[in-house]
Amino acid sequence: MFETVVLNTAYVALVGSTFTRTALQLRLMILSGSCGFVLFGLLADIPSMAAWNALVGVLHIINIVRIVRRQRTRTTDVQADWLRQVVFAELEPATFNRMWESSWVGDYDGRTLTRQGEAHSRLAIIVSGMVDVRIDGEIVNRLGPGAMIGEMSLMSGSVATATTTAVGRVVVREWERSKLASLGQEDADVGRAVEQAALRSMVYKMQMIRTTVPGQEFA
Repeated sequence: MFETVVLNTAYVALVGSTFTRTALQLRLMILSGSCGFVLFGLLADIPSMAAWNALVGVLHIINIVRIVRRQRTRTTDVQADWLRQVVFAELEPATFNRMWESSWVGDYDGRTLTRQGEAHSRLAIIVSGMVDVRIDGEIVNRLGPGAMIGEMSLMSGSVATATTTAVGRVVVREWERSKLASLGQEDADVGRAVEQAALRSMVYKMQMIRTTVPGQEFA
């Protein structure tokens, strides 16, 4: 009876692993299942089952230690920490750090970041300053720190849907679309985080456009 309980508990752990959301949770669930199979192998006198699952368990323990060490990594860049918390809160710090390292600083002083109807291959996130958004020459929004620029082109691969212009000096972090795609292929968490942040930004902007009177000035 006890052997049956142990075996079924191990199977439950494996099934549960399919519902995990992070690599750490996945490995912990599989490790739990491996421990159950080791115990069952010992109780049922199946040495090969116990040995193989013990090996699997050790490998997962090694990877769990690596993941925990990476999660403890914190960037010393205050700007990066702020941006992760505001835009990519679902990303683990170490994962975000890899994404951050692939970006660069864009400094715009009264200059245009995107032009409506023109191809745009970069994603930008405002770090400081304000940016006016114009559609067909009319100001429809004004964006501040934490706002995305170029996410619609990023998601659809189409030309820019609006012209964005810095109001005075504006500092942004920028990523090439191709680099973000590459990071997303290497780490699914990055791909999901970028997509979710872009969708949130698009929904916000659409809501602002609907509630903004054409030609309205912003304070």
